[in-house]
Amino acid sequence: MLHEHRRDLRGLRVFCAWLGHDNSRAINALDMLVAENGVQFIKHYLIDFGATLGSDSYRPNSPASGNVYWFAWDSVAAQFFSLGLDVPRWMRAHYPKIPAVGRFEADVFDPEKWVPFYPRTAFDNCLPDDAFWAGKQVMAFSDEQIRALVKAGQYANPQAEQWIAECLIKRRDKIGKAYFAKVPPLDRFEVRDGRLAFEDLAVEYKPAGPRDYTVQWSRFSNDTEQKTPLGGATGLSLPRAIQEAVEGEYFAADMSAGDKQKTLTVYLRKRAGQIQVVGVDRTW
Repeated sequence: MLHEHRRDLRGLRVFCAWLGHDNSRAINALDMLVAENGVQFIKHYLIDFGATLGSDSYRPNSPASGNVYWFAWDSVAAQFFSLGLDVPRWMRAHYPKIPAVGRFEADVFDPEKWVPFYPRTAFDNCLPDDAFWAGKQVMAFSDEQIRALVKAGQYANPQAEQWIAECLIKRRDKIGKAYFAKVPPLDRFEVRDGRLAFEDLAVEYKPAGPRDYTVQWSRFSNDTEQKTPLGGATGLSLPRAIQEAVEGEYFAADMSAGDKQKTLTVYLRKRAGQIQVVGVDRTW
């Protein structure tokens, strides 16, 4: 697989946006041939995190950083033809007079519009389910954990520590709000007590209130990928056909959470007397 199609690199865009890691280009990645238990393989590393959290390594970051590419024709043209009167929103961002925080803020920050210094193909390939995969990991950091991590940075100025922590918390929340709305944010599926159980991350992290879920169960052919609906099976309880299935049979549950244009399919397999969740596909 080409590296620009790896989910971890496509989703890396979300992590970089959260931390303001603008210089996440190819030269700041390192591939090493390693051996573990007699097996050799390539391990990928990210290196050089100097341009993060408001820093540009040895000076404060540019206000344009994270908002436009190093050179962008549309931005240049807008400034040129408007004689500088077209002031972009990022130019109005507020930064405190605290040298240790450089130019790092959360009010103007838009995770969907964030860009690194230079275009990256993997970031351009980032799909809504990639952003959701990364976003749920960012959202998993609690306020207390973020504050503890920032404290470990040993900022000499307590105001700097407080500013960075608050910005990371606000940026985290914006990431959750943006990407949990792109796909059904249902996750951690399992079969429990004869029912399909899951967590609604939009409810857990409070971007949304409690809501109803629609479900349609089907038999699933793993060879032809064809679905055969099970009549009347529309609840979270496993239909009798699944509970009485023979080992090796597959089933699918098509689900939505309010918006029927955004759905997901949970795949289950009967194996060794158990019913296991074996895959999830999301649409948007």
